[in-house]
Order: sequence, then C-alpha cells, then structure tokens
Amino acid sequence: MARGEMRYSSEGKQVHRFDNTPIPVNDYRLELCPEDLQVKRSEDKGPDAVPYINSRFKALDTAPKEGQKDRLVFQKFFLSMKPGSDGIIMPERGGGLVEFCRSFGEEADFAILTLVKSDKSTEDYFDPEEVLAYLEAKVGEVKSGHVIIEKAKEKDGTPTKGHPGNNKIGHWNLDVGVMTGQEEEAPAPKAPVSGKAPLKKVGGKK
Repeated sequence: MARGEMRYSSEGKQVHRFDNTPIPVNDYRLELCPEDLQVKRSEDKGPDAVPYINSRFKALDTAPKEGQKDRLVFQKFFLSMKPGSDGIIMPERGGGLVEFCRSFGEEADFAILTLVKSDKSTEDYFDPEEVLAYLEAKVGEVKSGHVIIEKAKEKDGTPTKGHPGNNKIGHWNLDVGVMTGQEEEAPAPKAPVSGKAPLKKVGGKK
C-alpha cells in the first residue's frame, strides 16, 4: 500500500483510560495464571539481588461488567532465607510460599542455594527453578485468598502521591475449599512436596 492513502483522525473518538483502581479488600477465589510466572531479580541490586518468583492470579467473579475480564492480582513469591527484624523469613510470611503450599495440604521442601555478594557476604535462598517448577504445576488451580491493598511507594520508600495502591495477597485461607466455591475443611497435610514430580533436589546446600 502506498504511503498516505489512509489516515487516522481522532475527531469524535473517545479516549479510554486504564482503570488501576484496586479491588476491595476481601476474600476471593484466586486462579494461578501461566502469564508472568517467571524468575525475576531486582535490577537496582544487580548481581547482589536474590531472585524471586513473579506471578499473577485471576480473582474470579470480579469482572466490572458482563463480558469483561476478571481483575488480576499480582504476587511476588520471595525466596530469601534472611530473617527480617522480627526473625521471620519472607517465605514464611502471610501470602508467601509456605502458606501457598499448605493451601494444597503440602509442606514446602525446596533445595537451598547460596548467593555470594560483591562484599563477600552470603545469603541463602530457595532454588528458584525448583520453586518455579512447583508453581507451574499449580497453574489453573483455584484457592481462597485474602486480598489487601498495599500503598504504592517510590524507590526511596515515600508514598506515591495520588496512587490508589496495589492489590496483593495478604494470606491464603487454609480452612476453605474453593474448587466448587463451597466452604469445606481443608485436606489433611500431605508429605512434603520434595521428591514429587516436577520437584527434584539438585545443587542444593545441606
């Protein structure tokens, strides 16, 4: 097609803005999606960054209007075993990996790797490829989770002005069955996930 034969004009057209208003704080049936499920690292920390797993969940029955898509909740599964000021590691916090495993009646059991940083200090963390394989096996599963709104912050930690905040999973509801949307007792804990496909302990530190 020759250049200039067709043109676009915005006259009479409506601008559609992206609605980033978070969904209300509540319990939702959350379905793990395959999109964005990947190992990530903080670009700011460079080679000293401990990896984490990026994920997204579809909050079922949250479509604003009939025919529209359900809203998404983005969640980071942190893998570092470095305790916080309260002595708790990130995977053991609400909404984290340990609680997610327990929502399936399983206990987290992953290989441990060690990162040697530029200042020669070390930090242990769960094997991200092993954790990723575990999560990939859970794609399409639906679990009940409590969604909260986290304040948006700038890189220096100050609140972002005018930002409504972002949804995240505050905790997983371990006593609620959600495959049919009906409340029921959670299954009794099974054996640790270690040794079950697709998980294998490779390159781990004892």
